[in-house]
Amino acid sequence: MREYVAGRLPEYMVPWAYVRLEKLPLNANGKVDRRALPEPGEQAYVVRGYEAPVGETERMLAVIWAEVLKVERVGRYDNFFHLGGHSLLAVRVISKMRRAGLRADVRDLFVAPTLAELAIGIDAPGNTAGLAAGSGPQQDQTRPSARVIELTL
Repeated sequence: MREYVAGRLPEYMVPWAYVRLEKLPLNANGKVDRRALPEPGEQAYVVRGYEAPVGETERMLAVIWAEVLKVERVGRYDNFFHLGGHSLLAVRVISKMRRAGLRADVRDLFVAPTLAELAIGIDAPGNTAGLAAGSGPQQDQTRPSARVIELTL
């Protein structure tokens, strides 16, 4: 089913989990009752061949991801977002990573969403503030940062 949909929709619109329902739950107004929809189980997500994490960083990340995403195991080429991750869970993952001594930023999960990619970035020489740190203008680290947004009307 995923291949069929992927051939017709942009990548960002292709669902990563599929749950078969006999019928959609409806509310009193006849609209889909989103709160009554079941949570997708592990079997609902697209599964690719499992390859065990390699190295200490990948193993630490796999434990953290499995705990936060509530999945049994995480392979080195698994994508955080395809396993059910989203921005709020990314914050939780980064918090746990920091407590484990791994330096990263939430943006890093978007830059390197697979376990192996993220581990490579974390282990890279000179990584002091995360993978995405070099992708924008340098900020003075002695003051709180302020974000400037220019609007053109």
